[in-house]
Parts: sequence; C-alpha cells; structure tokens
Amino acid sequence: MSGIRLGDIPDMNAICDLAAELLDQSVYAGIKPDQEKFRLLVANLMGHKQGTVLVIVDDEDRPQGFLLGILEELFFSRKRMATDLAIYVREGYRHLAPSMVKQFIAWAESKPRLVLITLGISSGIGDPDRVGKFYEDIGLPAVGGIHMKRY
Repeated sequence: MSGIRLGDIPDMNAICDLAAELLDQSVYAGIKPDQEKFRLLVANLMGHKQGTVLVIVDDEDRPQGFLLGILEELFFSRKRMATDLAIYVREGYRHLAPSMVKQFIAWAESKPRLVLITLGISSGIGDPDRVGKFYEDIGLPAVGGIHMKRY
C-alpha cells in the first residue's frame, strides 16, 4: 500500500533518480549535479538526529517522492529552525505530499530548542499559490519571497 515512511540506504538510488527529475523540471535545470555529493548528503541526513529523509512509496514500497529536511541552529542563537532542503513527488503521488509535509513538521516539533519551521517554494515546479495556500492553512504564513538571477 502506498504511504510515507523514513527513507533508508536501500532507497538511495531511487531518491537520486527522483532528484534528477526534480532538477530537470526546476529552475536548476541545466546545472550539472554532483551525484557523490548528493548521495553523501542524503546518507548523512538519514543517519543524523538533526536531519530526516521522508519518502512517499508506491504499493511495492518503491520511493515516488522525497522530502529532505534539516534542523539547525539559527546563525545568531542556540535556538533552532527546521527547514526543507528539497521536496519532490512524482505525478500520481502528489496527493500524499501534504501528509509528508505534516510528518516533517511533527518530527521537527519533537526536537528541543525549535523556534521556527520554514518551508520554501523555490523549485519553480507546480503552482506556488496552491502550495503557499496549503502552507498557510497548516500554520506557516508567508514571509518574504525568493528572487533569483541565473548565470
């Protein structure tokens, strides 16, 4: 049965494939990824108390989406914030994305010294207004925006 679970090392190849799809569809298209760097990041998030990797899986337990999340100290304080590094879900499984985000928020809220949760809409994939409304509906109001210059 499709659902959401923690990602683990056996999911690494599927997560890398999903990340390649994300890059191809996003504002990052055309920027050559470093697979080794990405794999190391994902492995570190999987094995670290300050990071999490959630995956959306299909009926055969194959990843069809992921959320890479971290918890880090604010640059000016010992208090911490949780944020996403990347979220991507394939067509046909996007209805599970809100549950995955809520699971990330629950994970973050269980951590000591948490004072902020921030989620971005910066990939250029999908409808940012719809995603923004969802974030607002679950208690994350909009603050600022993303502006980008590409070289």
